Amino acid sequence: MRSLIDVMREFQPAIVGAWRGIARATGPIDETKARDAISRLAVAVTGREPRAILVFASPLEARIAAGYIRPEMLFRGRAGGLLTDVQRRLMQRLTPGVQEQADEIVRTVSSSAFGAPVAAAVEPAGWIVLDTSKSHPVWCSLMRQAMRVRPSNRFGIVRERRKREQVPRHIDLGLPGAMNTLLGLAAASQFVDLLGDRARLASAGDARLGRALRDACRETGSFWLYPDLAVIADRPKSIRRDGQGRLHASLGPAVEYRDGFAVYASHGVHIPAGVMEHPGRIGVQDIDTERNAEVRRVMLERMGVGRYLELTGAQRVAQDQTGVLWRRPAATARGRVRAMRAAPGPRQSMCFVEVINGTREPDGTRKRYFLRVPPDMQTAREAVAWTYGLTAEQYRPQVRT
Repeated sequence: MRSLIDVMREFQPAIVGAWRGIARATGPIDETKARDAISRLAVAVTGREPRAILVFASPLEARIAAGYIRPEMLFRGRAGGLLTDVQRRLMQRLTPGVQEQADEIVRTVSSSAFGAPVAAAVEPAGWIVLDTSKSHPVWCSLMRQAMRVRPSNRFGIVRERRKREQVPRHIDLGLPGAMNTLLGLAAASQFVDLLGDRARLASAGDARLGRALRDACRETGSFWLYPDLAVIADRPKSIRRDGQGRLHASLGPAVEYRDGFAVYASHGVHIPAGVMEHPGRIGVQDIDTERNAEVRRVMLERMGVGRYLELTGAQRVAQDQTGVLWRRPAATARGRVRAMRAAPGPRQSMCFVEVINGTREPDGTRKRYFLRVPPDMQTAREAVAWTYGLTAEQYRPQVRT
């Protein structure tokens, strides 16, 4: 008779693969199925259906709509909604015999999702949306959906809107980067159910909760669950990733929704939309005060390293047949003292080596590239060699023809 470990090893890869596919799904949701799945999840958690289920085209629309919903609908009872209860109850199902394998499933499937970069992109909308072309359609959608709610449930969903008010106030919907964890828990719950009696499952009620969560994750994009209200966001229409499965797009959005909401990312790191959409507005101080190294790299790339070197007074310190070595002096104090104290900016000099592509473009020209190298480089050859993991003595480029 096969051991429990053998059974777990057999089921785990298939479940991980299936739920990775669900995490990366881009087809539009079926609104009827999504509402039904969320309703069943609410019943499994609270014992009753929510008063209203609202559906929006993207997490951005859902976040804007939160500003128009009466706060007590979102924060009545335990702040943050009911999803923490779902997580707690499902984790309790994981008995010591399957805990390690289930935790691995949660981690693997969670890494396939993209809740954190989407949450970072949505965050500014939680405070204020100055563009009424975005906020007004959300208000209209919310009102249409509220009017379709049964009269006995309709009262108190949408807060009173003051005259001349164009934008929602700040209400934190609690956008789930937690969706990553929920997808992983749904996968782990299916894993536990497949093990059956061998895993010594918890109560039938918890098994029903696991099935309801799996259906909700399959049928929606993102969702939020409160005692009297549920909010659903559609899936993206496109997702782009790098070879390691991280959100990534050099040009254009890494995640794009059907309402036009776009999320930019480089190798899994969220990039502010302004960096990608308006590179001409990037200034030297913006780059110097950026804390995240990957965001700073993209900002340099979008501004153009050549222009950055020109604006910062970089000096040509060495040149040979391999290229030109440029050194930008350590940043001096600029702007407000408070801002500079909080910023990591370059405390030491920055070096770039300028090289020319060996392959000609279709028009016969050759492209120039600026490569970031360690600040202690002394010659262009040493710098170019470093980019190949070699010393200056080891680097022997072939003669171009």
